[in-house]
Amino acid sequence: MDRPLRLSAAEALSLLVALQSLRELAATGVGASPAALESAIAKLAAATGDAASQAAAVQVRVSAEVPAGTLTAVRRSLAERRRLRLRYVSAADVVTDREVDPVELRSDGASWSLRAWCHRARGPRTFRLDRILDVEVLATAADDHPDLVEPRPWEEGRAVTLELTSQARWVAEHTPVEAVEDLPDGGLRVRLRAGDAAWLSNLVLALGPAVRAVEPPEAAHDAAARARAALAAYEHLS
Repeated sequence: MDRPLRLSAAEALSLLVALQSLRELAATGVGASPAALESAIAKLAAATGDAASQAAAVQVRVSAEVPAGTLTAVRRSLAERRRLRLRYVSAADVVTDREVDPVELRSDGASWSLRAWCHRARGPRTFRLDRILDVEVLATAADDHPDLVEPRPWEEGRAVTLELTSQARWVAEHTPVEAVEDLPDGGLRVRLRAGDAAWLSNLVLALGPAVRAVEPPEAAHDAAARARAALAAYEHLS
């Protein structure tokens, strides 16, 4: 850096809480070196004063509803570079059997996910561990996929544009988007990448009347088809 970095109190507090989260994650066996984290926390705390006192009052807990056997099997497959057989339920409640080459285990502090190359889909996929119904470590060696380590799930998939009312502005704040355009009437247009068609249709359906337009048209058709199927199910029940 050409000049010293000066953090505001809010920035320092955010960094300290993030480091505490990483420390909790490291204690579960995944993440950075605990010694490096302790050193970083101590140095930042010494330099920030009041922010450090506020951060110390924050209780950070990292947990997830994942069977211990699932997490153990995934870690073993990564350590031994062996392929996994998964029985997986998607966000749309579709159960499939897959063989995958594990690449990277991640946690956002609330859930665990496995970045892997899926032989069924013939491409990279991210699997939430709490959606894995059954897992088996195979004797088959996993292929290396070093190009899959850095990309994040939202960088995959097709480009989607949503035109939304002002009530749905939270989408731009809580969803990784590529671009946001403010519209004259207070609405907005967001562009994002959707690697999971079920996730996208869930989002569109949840937004309801706050969605004005969806591009490409196929994405709108998918959501409309799911909405019609849900309505038809209610008619059958009645």
